[in-house]
Amino acid sequence: FRVIDKTVALLERLAAERPVVIVFEDLHWADPSTLRAIRAISRALSRLPVALLSTLRPFPERPELVRAIDELLRRGATQLTLRALDDPAVSALAEAVADAPPGATLSGQLSWAAGNPLFVIELVKALSEQGSLAVREGRADVCDLSLPRTLPLTILRRMSFLPPETLELLKVAAVLGRVFSVAELAAVTARNQIELLPALKAALRAGLLEDSPAGLAFRHELMREALYHDLAVPLRQAFHREAARALTVAGIPAVRLAEHLFLGACTSDPESIQWLRRAAAQAAPRSPAVAVKLCQRAFELTLTDDPDRNAVAAELAPLLLQTGRSEEAERVAREVLARGPTVAIEVALRRALGELLWSAGWRNAAIAELEAAARVPGASDRDRAGSLALAANIRVFIGDPQGAAAQARQAQTLRPGDEFVSCLAAQTLALAAQARGGIVDAVELAQRAVEIAARSRDPRVGHLHPHLHLGLVLLDVDRRDDALAAIQLGLSLSEERGHLLWLPLHHAVLALFRAVGGELADALAEVEAGLMLTDEIGTRLHSPLLRGTAGLVTLHQGDLVAAQAHLVEASEECTASANADFQLAAPVGDTTRKGIRWPKEWGQWVLAMVFEAQGQTGQAWELMEEAWQSAAPLRFSLSYRFLGPDLIRLAAAAGDRERAAAVAREVADGAPRAASLGATAAVLRCQGLVRDDPAMLLAAVQTYRQLPPTLELALTCEDAGAALCRTGRVAEAAPVLDEALDFYLRNGARRRAARVEAALRPLGVRRGRVGRARRKTVGWASLTASELDVARLAAQGLTNRQIGDRLFISRRTAETHLAHVFAKLEINSRAQLAAEVARRESTP
Repeated sequence: FRVIDKTVALLERLAAERPVVIVFEDLHWADPSTLRAIRAISRALSRLPVALLSTLRPFPERPELVRAIDELLRRGATQLTLRALDDPAVSALAEAVADAPPGATLSGQLSWAAGNPLFVIELVKALSEQGSLAVREGRADVCDLSLPRTLPLTILRRMSFLPPETLELLKVAAVLGRVFSVAELAAVTARNQIELLPALKAALRAGLLEDSPAGLAFRHELMREALYHDLAVPLRQAFHREAARALTVAGIPAVRLAEHLFLGACTSDPESIQWLRRAAAQAAPRSPAVAVKLCQRAFELTLTDDPDRNAVAAELAPLLLQTGRSEEAERVAREVLARGPTVAIEVALRRALGELLWSAGWRNAAIAELEAAARVPGASDRDRAGSLALAANIRVFIGDPQGAAAQARQAQTLRPGDEFVSCLAAQTLALAAQARGGIVDAVELAQRAVEIAARSRDPRVGHLHPHLHLGLVLLDVDRRDDALAAIQLGLSLSEERGHLLWLPLHHAVLALFRAVGGELADALAEVEAGLMLTDEIGTRLHSPLLRGTAGLVTLHQGDLVAAQAHLVEASEECTASANADFQLAAPVGDTTRKGIRWPKEWGQWVLAMVFEAQGQTGQAWELMEEAWQSAAPLRFSLSYRFLGPDLIRLAAAAGDRERAAAVAREVADGAPRAASLGATAAVLRCQGLVRDDPAMLLAAVQTYRQLPPTLELALTCEDAGAALCRTGRVAEAAPVLDEALDFYLRNGARRRAARVEAALRPLGVRRGRVGRARRKTVGWASLTASELDVARLAAQGLTNRQIGDRLFISRRTAETHLAHVFAKLEINSRAQLAAEVARRESTP
């Protein structure tokens, strides 16, 4: 993930200076990470002067490779199928290399190359350099029939003219990798760098090695492979072990030793297994994927009857979970728990299982597993407190804020100075205070959690997300800009630290906040950025929330088909994740109700509005009622401010005033935002809807006007205007409805705008300025404020990363905005964008 990120940034910077060609050779051998990188590059740089070329064989054909190729083709790539060289072409190529047409015997041997031009070239060169090729009667033919029959052997024979000491040195270098430094080679061979110079110069003169930014490199990977595989397997393994030892002594970081540790370790060498474990622990804070690879190798090499196997498993399971491999984490953990491990190992594995169950949505089961970890006889106070703190945090989300607060305080009592416990407990207590209405305490506690995380050096604290919790609390006190900034900072920090699993959730919450604020285009940009991340990281954990938010946005934009499609995709993502990613073999505790990894009531609410838009008001009311009940255990601002008013409106329209009044009382009694203007306005709006009281609804409008304009203000204006019309106060209704219409038009809420326009027509309202206010869908006037900001900075030559830093958004969000700008302006390069910005900015 970090390599992809930096690679995209580098290529973007280069492309800003001059056209760039990127070539991926032999794509069929690419691992999933490389394929993700190619897809990310094609998305990020599609509007820049960049040519992306790749070569591959038709097999091995893997699903992820097919997916990458399909995506490139959808983005406009051209696919050329190159056939093997035919016999005339092979002869022509051989003639170009040998300076003479091939004779009969050489032609027969060239058929071994099967039309592969590289094999043809290397074969002819090898024959020529070993003196087996002679030109007779104008044709090049072989005079020595004992020719190599495989390309690696051909390459080795080609290098056989080198001094023996050079060949031996190159074999050691081949173990180090295609690129290596002279210092590393000196450390492994226990010779000083000066002693190595003669042999290295010979290899450079022969064209086997070449300079590279990182040191020296084999000119072709086939050369390194030939040397590497010329070593017997036990020798290669021993060389890797020796390389790891020597480079460790030389102070090379564990991350750079990963490959040698991985390939050199064996069951007969317990010390190498301990090296793998130590290196995994060292790599974990910054390179979780490397840590998993090393720790998993240690686990594979540890025999089933080895007393250390359980300890290795306890280290591996949390790493697998952290990198999104939840099913493997669960399997490893349960396998060891079934064997009756030691206290420390049982606690660690139950903690890992608790986090796994939580991420999979099994909230009650997660709490049960974590509480079981805290009850393990002999568990340390540190382990007990950490387990209880995690259980408390999850307990908030099953609707037990009081129990969560009590459990968090219990954890603090056990380990008062533990930063992990203190940070997590503060987050939990903040949400519990928010649920009971103590919003001032909630903000203070959430800020305390952020402060603890900022100063902590405990790597466990880095896995928490205090900024996300702070953002949720700040929204309730109408500090929307501060909430967005907190979540954006949390996203940046998580990205920097490599905590990938929860990055898409930050984008999802940002999208949600922007959607309910009426910033529909910006919300979609966050959704697209989040979905891009889920693809690059390889997790579907937060896709449902992202898809559901996209459904809300497209509904307001008036595209009911797209809205319904997004909700179907959200539902399918939930089902796919539950069935494929998180198949739990033996869940613990009450698992009769599996929690969905996105707010269930949110999806039901959006789907209810889709039904209402389609005229199915009965189904809409039923689903909205179900959403309200789903939210009952733990209602935050979205529930009270949006679900409540919509349910009241549907109930009132159906003639059930009693139910509408009951929901309004719940909002008034339960909304924990008495100290905020938004809460006050929400209560007034609900009561106004129940009583059909224009005065109360206008009071709600007036209260909302004291805050920056959001979707809530526009919706309440719409409610107030409708109530005024029903009482015959048409003159008063027109300006209120007009205010709602202006907001909808500015933000592209076409469906809402159409509803208000339909309400205004019978009133005889025909305003030219209203027509002119409608946001266009293409051209300069269609750009949102965020898109304009991004366009101006891109025109100045800033990269997406620099734009993100300047605007305090993620690189992917900037990238998404820029893609929208190109589409709306119908351009395909930054040069065109710069010209357009310059023209627009210079026009009076």
